[in-house]
Amino acid sequence: MLLVSPEGKKAPLFTVIVPTYNRGHLLPRALRSVQQQYFENWELIVVDDGSTDQTRELVLALGDARIRYFFQENRGRSAARNLGIRQSRGSFICFLDDDDYYLRHHLSSFADLLDSGNYSDYLLRTGMYSIGLGRLRIYPQYSKQAGYGHPLRYFLFHHCSVGTLCIPRTILRGIAFSEALEDWEDTHLICRLLARYPLMQLNALTYAYRKHPEMGSLKHYPDVFAMMDQLNRVEAAMEELLADEKVAACMRSDDRSRWLSKQYLLYLSQALEFLDARAAETLLGEIFSKHLWYFFPWDYVKVLGKWGVKKGRELFRLLEKMPPGEEFGVAEHQTDEEECFDRQSKQGFG
Repeated sequence: MLLVSPEGKKAPLFTVIVPTYNRGHLLPRALRSVQQQYFENWELIVVDDGSTDQTRELVLALGDARIRYFFQENRGRSAARNLGIRQSRGSFICFLDDDDYYLRHHLSSFADLLDSGNYSDYLLRTGMYSIGLGRLRIYPQYSKQAGYGHPLRYFLFHHCSVGTLCIPRTILRGIAFSEALEDWEDTHLICRLLARYPLMQLNALTYAYRKHPEMGSLKHYPDVFAMMDQLNRVEAAMEELLADEKVAACMRSDDRSRWLSKQYLLYLSQALEFLDARAAETLLGEIFSKHLWYFFPWDYVKVLGKWGVKKGRELFRLLEKMPPGEEFGVAEHQTDEEECFDRQSKQGFG
């Protein structure tokens, strides 16, 4: 359902696609960051994935003819992005999450590069940093000297974010986001693209990745079984990737196991933070049964240390709640042995 239509006389160079769901309190900063770009030949498509908050009113109130709003029943972030791609008019497509923002030279950095040569079949990428939760981090750029060889392998093991990319619309008409994935859909798409098209990495830092308690990558799974289900889905997505001959040709023989080890490390850390030591033990059992610790032994040692601390704290809290004498399974009343001893002492030994 189109609510805001563009009135420009020429097609924009860039289409920025923002999927959103009940993030009306976070969305304004993302939208303002597009409106404040130095480069002005753009359109912004907001795809509302079934929000029940004030998202619609917030977008309409902007009154910007370059902004188009679409609503769909809740189908997930990938479906929202795919809808934005189908509705786009720009020659190049950029993405922005509703809780992140662009620095003001984001689009102009891409525009300057496009002016300097023919990049109609390239994936363009800028740099990113994360901010929030008390920490600032600058993510490394891809370079051939990094030791990963093909860029697909680099982005398989490093956080990239589709928000850092600028992609020719003609490319995305043929390769879409997997709507079956709730997580890892960014990397899944990026790997399929990089297996087919070259990458141009810009030496610029223009994308701000905000970290906060509500962010989607900090999912609070209700239990370890839900976490294992998600791990199984992501592992199935990797098998789907490997079935793509072009993707498989870019990877090394141990990349699947190395990548899976990374995923288990991530979920193990989340289990320790949001669940309990017993949940972490379940994941550790899977990790050791699959020999995944082999690839990142020092990382696993650090996580095991955190597990030991959490286990100790849980045991300490349990002991604090027990009545005196019961922490070692000893009740305050007499045991059978004590009663027997009393009877013998009264009757006399001998």
